[in-house]
Amino acid sequence: MQYDGIFESLTVSRDDFAEKSPTFTQMKSLIDAVDVKIVHIKRNRDRLTIIFRKIG
Repeated sequence: MQYDGIFESLTVSRDDFAEKSPTFTQMKSLIDAVDVKIVHIKRNRDRLTIIFRKIG
């Protein structure tokens, strides 16, 4: 993950979702715990860049 001020970004590939990688599991747990707010999702071929902000 990259930190840029109050926003962070996470780039995941299609395989991360298919295999439930540690990156996917970490992001899912943050969303389930309502610790993040997703601001923007950008697609680039087989990758997604998720821009989010941590809450609290």
